[in-house]
This record gives sequence, structure tokens and C-alpha cells, in this order.
Amino acid sequence: GAAVVADGASWAENAAEASRLAGMSFMEKVKQRAERGREINSAIVKMILQRVNVELLAKSRARQMKAIETVNAAGLKGRARDLEIGRLVDMPTTFDGMVFNGSKIITAHLGDSRIYVLRGGVLSQLTQDQTRAERLRSQGQPVDEARDESVLTNYLGKDEINISINEYSVEKGDLWLAVSDGVFKVLDEREIKEILSQPKDAVSLANDLIAAVQDNGAFDDASAVIVKVK
Repeated sequence: GAAVVADGASWAENAAEASRLAGMSFMEKVKQRAERGREINSAIVKMILQRVNVELLAKSRARQMKAIETVNAAGLKGRARDLEIGRLVDMPTTFDGMVFNGSKIITAHLGDSRIYVLRGGVLSQLTQDQTRAERLRSQGQPVDEARDESVLTNYLGKDEINISINEYSVEKGDLWLAVSDGVFKVLDEREIKEILSQPKDAVSLANDLIAAVQDNGAFDDASAVIVKVK
């Protein structure tokens, strides 16, 4: 099986469509391979995501001419013109996918959504946020939290992408979680772990996470998918 969280970048007009298309296309391609009995490994997952990215770029190109007409009619020039064309045509979305393959899980990550695993009472973050803020921190540079945290350095829907693929062992009792930034920017890891530690099914736990985000003042779309290993 597989699970996905994709969160469209809020600066783009087509963000919701981008996240929906990325998630649906990826899940469908994984499902088709499984139904045909074909192997799914890390290289295949990466190839599938590259194909999804091509689909997003094709959607962007199809909107290019109309966007150019719109900005020309508005009299925009220079950088303002380029930014508005990008806002109108781009299909940017974060992506975190989990593909379960026997006793292994393959994870795929782009952007600032996250994947966690709760194992033996310990919650571990397995992905690193791909933002300008994280890049500056890694370089020992000062960070403007308000500005840099929201700037993605990697995402689906751009010409050059860097897909972070990892493979982990799966253990009985594991709880695997993928969430958008609308969850972990509202709930800290202690709160997330407390909710996930309840003796409930995966759907109920995901609903409890989203409810807790809303109760704590959601600032952004919040998405969560959970897989419990029995």
C-alpha cells in the first residue's frame, strides 16, 4: 500500500490543483504496478515521481500563453511581470509519500511536509524541511523566521527537482505519519506523540490530529495520513 501528503504552495493560484494531481497520479501509478505484480523499489518510486513532475510541468506550460496575455493587458513589466506569470501558471506542491513493500517502507520527500515514525514510544522525524531557513541554518547564517521559513528550496512542479528517497525496515506496532506544515507548526512533537499514543485506529488518530490543530488555531491547511503496522 501507499500513502501521500501533498501541500500546494500558497503563492500559486493552482496550488490546490497541484497537490491533488500529484497525490492522485502517484497513488494511481503505484497501484497499477502493484496490480500487475511488478516490482516497486526505491528507483521505481523515484521514476514515478519524476513522471508526476513532468505532468505538473505540462499543466504549467499549457497555461503559459493565457498568463502572458493577462499580464501584458495589466501592463506589468520586469520582475513583477515574471512573478505574476509564475503565480498564474506554476503547479508547486510539497510531497511526502510512503510506499509499504513487505517488511520495508520507501519514503519520498520534497519540500516542508514531514514524515515521522512512532516506534516503541519514541517519535522520530525522518525528513528534513527543504526551506531557505533550513539551508541558512545549515550554513550558520542568520534566519528571518517570518520570511525564510515559508520559502521552499525544493518541491514538485519545478524544472529541476531533488527527490529524497529512503528505505526503512517496518516493525510490528509501528505508526507511520505524514503531515503538512499546517500540523507541526501548530502542534509540537510532544503533543503529536500524545495524540498518536492513543489506542485508536489510524483514521481516528489522523482526525484527532487535525481537530487538535483546529483547536489550537490553525493558520494553514492541515493534512495528515497515518499507517499503523499490525
